[in-house]
Amino acid sequence: NFGASLQILKVEIGGDSQSTDGTESSHMHDSSTVNLHTGYEWWLMKEAKKRNPNIKLYGLAWAFPSWVGNSSGDPFKFPELTARYL
Repeated sequence: NFGASLQILKVEIGGDSQSTDGTESSHMHDSSTVNLHTGYEWWLMKEAKKRNPNIKLYGLAWAFPSWVGNSSGDPFKFPELTARYL
C-alpha cells in the first residue's frame, strides 16, 4: 500500500555547504529571509506525506550558514541564532 511502508523520513536541513552528497541550499541564507522552495527536501517530504499521511518527518542539519554562528564558525556559540535557523 505504501511501497516500502516507511514509518520515518529523515532529511538534511541544507546549510549552503558541501556536507554529504553535494551542496544542499539553505532555506535561510541570512537571518531575515526564509525560502522554503530551495533544495528537494520539501518536495520529498510532501510526496512522502501523500503516500503515508502518518509518516514522521525529521530534519538534521549537517552544516550551518555562517550567520548562524555570528561568523564565529561555531553554530552552538549563539543558541538563539541556531534555534531561529532550525
